[in-house]
Amino acid sequence: MWERMRRRLLPGLLLFLLLLTGCGAEITEGEVIQKEFTPAHTQLLMVPVVRSDGKTTHTTMLPYVYFYSDKWTITIRAYSEDGEEIRETFRVSEQVYDETELGSEFIYTDDMEPDEPEYTREKES
Repeated sequence: MWERMRRRLLPGLLLFLLLLTGCGAEITEGEVIQKEFTPAHTQLLMVPVVRSDGKTTHTTMLPYVYFYSDKWTITIRAYSEDGEEIRETFRVSEQVYDETELGSEFIYTDDMEPDEPEYTREKES
């Protein structure tokens, strides 16, 4: 039994790990080509929740309120060895945003990310 389970689980695990390797940013340094500020805002989303009692299935729409904090982003570009343009956008703190100029060279580090989460979610009563 364990042998059969291992044969089924191993390929799936390998595929999952392969997919995770592509999740990181392609570049972390390059020329600043865009800066964007998005002010804090709220958004109401209706999220479908499916419930089943074993005989029937019911879908209920539940309202969730998303609170988005102020967001500062910087987009950079660099070129691969074959000359293809690569772009990457990073969410940064207000201080990093203010200190960075268009056209300048930018090197992203993890400590440049703001402390507050990009959004929070609450279930509407």
